[in-house]
Amino acid sequence: MGGDPVENGRSVPCGSGQVGRLDNDTVLCNTKHTYEQRFGVLDIASEAKPVPVVPGNDHRNYGMVVSPDGQKFAFLSPKGTASDYFLCGTEPGSTPKKIQRTGESATLGDFAVFIEWR
Repeated sequence: MGGDPVENGRSVPCGSGQVGRLDNDTVLCNTKHTYEQRFGVLDIASEAKPVPVVPGNDHRNYGMVVSPDGQKFAFLSPKGTASDYFLCGTEPGSTPKKIQRTGESATLGDFAVFIEWR
């Protein structure tokens, strides 16, 4: 997914792009315009602005994929030479949980692309 979603003939501001739909009326956005590297949820049925989901930080975060139920998403958070993956709830104020690269996640590289959530 990329670019801003279009709803009823109007572009919905979504920062630097849409990560995925949470339900029929809500999208998860990369909200770079907050200058805090947060993700945000946006109600596309209104004139609302994205509401921050994760705490502000100085990492460059990239949304990867939203769970089928719209309750969680995965993102990559590189800073300097380190790149870490996180799982986070989609509710504003959620706390991201770092994905440890062990077990099923041991093969994650620094540039993985998620195609779907299983």
